[in-house]
Amino acid sequence: MMGFNQSGGFGYGMMGGAGILVLIAGLAALIGLLALVSRRPSRTSSARRDQRRAALDILDERYACGEIDAREYKARLSDLER
Repeated sequence: MMGFNQSGGFGYGMMGGAGILVLIAGLAALIGLLALVSRRPSRTSSARRDQRRAALDILDERYACGEIDAREYKARLSDLER
């Protein structure tokens, strides 16, 4: 550290230029980490898609077996598509 530094004095502050480089490197690492996390496919979206597919399969099967009529099938199908 160099010289006088009491509110408005002079000096290197934050280790001179190295402090700025460390700050920039830290911000770049944080941005890179956030970019990686945001691009990774979500497990919950895959699980929801699988659950929705299973529900549609069960609905189709119940309709094919005659357990539900066309009106109920369409109503439940529109509920699942929301």
